[in-house]
Amino acid sequence: MTTKHTLRTALLQMAIIPAVGAMLMFIGVILLGGWLLQNDVLVYQKLSINTLAQQSELYLDSTSQLMTMINGVLVNSSPAEQNKLLEQTLKNYPRFTALYLLDQDGKVVLEQTYQGRSLLNLDLSGEKYFRQVQNTEKIFYSDPFISLTTNQIAVTCAVPIIYNNEFTGALVGELNLNQLQIFIEKSTISEESRSFIVDRQGRLLAHPENQWVQEQRNMGYLALVQDGLAGINNFRFFFDEMQATWLVGSVVVIPSGWLVVTTQPAIVAGRPLIILIIFSGVAFIVSVGLFLFVQGRRLGQITRPISALVDKANLLAQGKYSEVTLEQLSEFAEIISLEQSFAHMVEAVQERDRFLEQRVAERTEQLEHQARTMEMQAAELEEKTMELESQAVKLKETTEIAERAKEKADQANQAKSDFLSRMSHELRTPLNGILGYAQILKNDADVTRKQADGLDVIQQSGEHLLTLITDILDLAKIEAGRFELMPTPVKLENFMQNTMSIIQMRTDKKRLEVGYQPQSVLPEAVLVDEKRLRQILLNLLNNAVKFTEAGHVILQLTVVSIPDPKQATLRFAVVDTGTGMTPAQIQLIFKPFEQVGDIKKRAEGTGLGLAISKQLVEAMGGQLQVESEPDKGSTFWFELTLPLANVSLTQTAIKHERIIGYEGEPRKILVVDDKLHNRMVFLNILQPLGFEIAMAEDGQEAIEKAKSWMPNLILMDMIMPIKTGFEATQTIRKIPMLKSTMIIGTSASSFEKDGEEVKLAGCDAFMSKPVHVENMLSLIGELLHLQWIYQQPTADSSIANNEASTQLVCPAIEILNHWHTLAMEGDLLTIEDEANGLLQKDPQYAPFVEEIQKYTSAMDIEETIRFLEGFLTEK
Repeated sequence: MTTKHTLRTALLQMAIIPAVGAMLMFIGVILLGGWLLQNDVLVYQKLSINTLAQQSELYLDSTSQLMTMINGVLVNSSPAEQNKLLEQTLKNYPRFTALYLLDQDGKVVLEQTYQGRSLLNLDLSGEKYFRQVQNTEKIFYSDPFISLTTNQIAVTCAVPIIYNNEFTGALVGELNLNQLQIFIEKSTISEESRSFIVDRQGRLLAHPENQWVQEQRNMGYLALVQDGLAGINNFRFFFDEMQATWLVGSVVVIPSGWLVVTTQPAIVAGRPLIILIIFSGVAFIVSVGLFLFVQGRRLGQITRPISALVDKANLLAQGKYSEVTLEQLSEFAEIISLEQSFAHMVEAVQERDRFLEQRVAERTEQLEHQARTMEMQAAELEEKTMELESQAVKLKETTEIAERAKEKADQANQAKSDFLSRMSHELRTPLNGILGYAQILKNDADVTRKQADGLDVIQQSGEHLLTLITDILDLAKIEAGRFELMPTPVKLENFMQNTMSIIQMRTDKKRLEVGYQPQSVLPEAVLVDEKRLRQILLNLLNNAVKFTEAGHVILQLTVVSIPDPKQATLRFAVVDTGTGMTPAQIQLIFKPFEQVGDIKKRAEGTGLGLAISKQLVEAMGGQLQVESEPDKGSTFWFELTLPLANVSLTQTAIKHERIIGYEGEPRKILVVDDKLHNRMVFLNILQPLGFEIAMAEDGQEAIEKAKSWMPNLILMDMIMPIKTGFEATQTIRKIPMLKSTMIIGTSASSFEKDGEEVKLAGCDAFMSKPVHVENMLSLIGELLHLQWIYQQPTADSSIANNEASTQLVCPAIEILNHWHTLAMEGDLLTIEDEANGLLQKDPQYAPFVEEIQKYTSAMDIEETIRFLEGFLTEK
């Protein structure tokens, strides 16, 4: 028994020692494979975070370079060019959701956004990014915030604007972080891993859980993030208290100060190793059990025959030969080959290594492809940057050319304005004497009919010249952009009636029906520039009267709509039955100095009325339009939307009766003008009406006479030698005893700014030269609160006029026919000579000759023909 036990033990020891050695080798190979697999996982994690960090850093670097380049272009650009550049940048680079330009005080002066509320003129001086770039003069990325434009997480990139070594403002771009989100999605290692980016305070900028980003969660509680915030790039195991799990991760700090973090559960990272350990343990236990079982069986097969052989030998030794038999010992036929199993296991491990090597190669190729793609994108960005720089250079050159052209245009406009202002003053000064004396002499009772007609010609010619000067100045002001509207409350009904009364005075010689027709119930009053609206309507009415020989000229006013209780849309229209126009003529009428129609009619105008009217209507927010047919007439119309006004003032129709005096005690008027003829005009107009007149020829004399004479009103010329009217007015206003003295400033200039400067100097009103007697008396009456006395027509004068008309003796029918033929041929000079000869032969024809010469001297062919035809019809 002892022998058998010893043999079994020896055999068992011989079998176990190589088996244990083989198993240890097997486990070592398993652990080596697990370590290689685990190392591959960690290397892949580090490679992923480094790629993500490089992508993020490149994204911010390219943004900074782009903002710096745009900033350099903006410094030397005009506001319009800056706006265009920001618009193109916003269009070409979707990374920006908004671009703002701040001045040195932090106020938004220019903006470009895709959508959202405007920030123009908003004060951003309190924002951290503005203070940072102002103090450091370096690029700065702000803390994350929820954008008002996209409602998504965003950051602000601020670039200082430095001009002549001084901080002049900042270029601010609102940068969306969608691209960072894309980088994170592409860098995912596994479903359980998490890559994210946080700012300098640990707040999320990008994360697979977008809701966490919108909530701006702070990840600073993670030990790995705390390492990064301390400026340490690290790889470590740590415990996540929020999720109550162990994690393994990496953190990289990029130059902007942001942290790029990648984490995954430790159990996930160690999963390959754990699986291998479990598999190895199970395989080890199973293998050992099988080995022991098989070895036990084999040891039994070996030891049983040997034991039987030892027993037989013992029997033989004892001489018991009959009990010894030869038995076949075939129980050793089954032997398990451990080498074959171990070979299969090694082959499996080698296959796993080859699989892992293939995975690493594929991932390396993928990362290399991404790197090449990023290089291509960087090359494209550089190409676009060079293109943008080229465009900026061209834009700068174009800007410089435009600025030089603008400077030349401004100089030309200024020279033109100065010239027109001087010429206006020089022309209007003698016109004041011409028109003034024409109006004075017309009121003289001793003026003959022929002299009155001559004075009419002088006045009409002077007013025509004045209209031409005024039209040219108006056109120059509009083209130079110095034209301003001055709305005042205007009662519509009175305004329209007064306008028509002016035009009716100019149509006495024509048999026309001229009237005003309101087409609907009108609002009581509106806010409008009364002077300019009347100028437009009179231009249109004068044109209509000029080109209409028979029929009617109607001024219409219609309420088109009332958009709200505070404003109304009105349509003004002038309808005539005149000569009309062709479509080709309509294309020309609104151009300056262009006239169409009859040659004679063209001579009566300046060719500026419609051009000025069109621009005035457009300045008021309307559009002057025309409908016309040849030989049927024309309709000019425009629509204006005007604010409604509540006025308590009363406007009365314009009176055209002659003023012969005023009620009450005499008033004193001091006339101050360096031109003698201007002083004499005012003297001859005012003195016959009962005013006491004193005169001064410069500002210093005016001050002395005002203190000694105490006038009620001063007519002060503003441009004089020694002391100007401006200086004299300011001095007079400082004299206490002259505080109640009214001062009317006069000037031969017609620029509105002159009237404003005159009032600022202390004048109560402004009156341009040449003066219109009715307007001047109206202004004086208003300032001195006068009650005018008008000349009333007497019964005797009416009878005398009727008798004169009935005593008109006409020549014989042959002479009338002869003169009618001459008039049809346009030979009015012959008619005038023959009429003078007829008058010398027989004075009884004096009234007739005087009447016909009124038309021939004015070279009015049509009126001469109409006058003669009236007598030929009676004959």
